[in-house]
Amino acid sequence: MHFCILLNLMMLLTLTNGILLQNGKDSRSNGCPDGWTEYLLHCYYYGLSEKSWKEAKITCEQFGGHLVTIEDKAEDNFIESFIQDRNTYTWMGASDMAEEGKWLWVTDIPFNTSLYLNWRRPGPNNKNNEDCMDWSFSGWNDNTCSRKLNFVCENESNRED
Repeated sequence: MHFCILLNLMMLLTLTNGILLQNGKDSRSNGCPDGWTEYLLHCYYYGLSEKSWKEAKITCEQFGGHLVTIEDKAEDNFIESFIQDRNTYTWMGASDMAEEGKWLWVTDIPFNTSLYLNWRRPGPNNKNNEDCMDWSFSGWNDNTCSRKLNFVCENESNRED
């Protein structure tokens, strides 16, 4: 008897998860999991726990995404508005750990100076061996990777429009 009840509960839970979750994402109308914000078919999550850049990168990957990458000014403006009320340095998904001065997004896309860039002045300066990118004071900044900061994860929305 208990086995049958347990089996029915497991089937109900599986069915519920199958309806609510698709590929680990909430299938509600906005296409993002709970706690995530949608913008142009991407989902964004603000990590409230402070982590090193590498820890933040791993956390985003465990969520099925990556640290946020910026494709254009519109997305950069969205990220600025997304984090502005939090008034803090926030990890983003780029570093020059592999080769100093050669910045690379975590998605393995190299920076291209003909595309959008938003470095704070004077730009990345590698002061104190700063190899990881943060968002702070309305622009991008290089920072020490071991520093504990909040972070933004990005993932694809499961919306199909």
